[in-house]
This record gives sequence, C-alpha cells and structure tokens, in this order.
Amino acid sequence: MNSRSAWSRVLVALGLLGMAIGILDPIDRAVIILSGAALAVLGALLGRSRYRILLCWSFGLMAASVGAILGGLGGRPGPSMQWALMVLPFPLGFIMGVVAAVLMVKESFSRKATF
Repeated sequence: MNSRSAWSRVLVALGLLGMAIGILDPIDRAVIILSGAALAVLGALLGRSRYRILLCWSFGLMAASVGAILGGLGGRPGPSMQWALMVLPFPLGFIMGVVAAVLMVKESFSRKATF
C-alpha cells in the first residue's frame, strides 16, 4: 500500500468520526460535522475514489446549510424565516456523506494491496 492510499483511508476515517461525533447535537455541532465532511472529501480526492463526486455534493449541501445556521435565522434585524429553507439540505447532505464515506472505506479495504 502506498502512502497516498494510506492517507486517504486515515482522512476518510477521521471524517466519519467527526460526522459521528457531530450527530449527537447536529445544530450546535454543525461545524464539527462540516469539518468531518471536508476531511472525507479530501481523503476521497486524494485516493481518487469513485465516490468523490458524491462526497463533494454532500459537502456543498451541508456547507450551504451551515452557512444559514451560523448566519442566524429569524428575528427583526436578521434574515427572514424563509432562510430556514436553506437548512433543509443539511440532512440530505449528511446522509449522502455518511453513505459515500462508508462505501469508500469499504472500497479501499477491498482493494488488493500493491507493494
């Protein structure tokens, strides 16, 4: 196994761990989930996985939602409650990201090691 695939596995595993930790409280730990998704995307790009496009899309969906969460919703001075619709892609992106990362880990361990 070369160092590129080893780093890819490590980054995806850390990304899955970050997403798993963040699921305990998704609103307050949205930044942890987003950073875990970013690590998984980086690992997929580094390992040239076939699931890298799916992970990139899931990261984009989650990033848009986290931006809406951190930007604040409602209230007089803030954006209107219609911005709450921007939070809806978060669960879809999260599910896509976890499924793609698990498939990528499964794919990386099923490959034959090349020395």
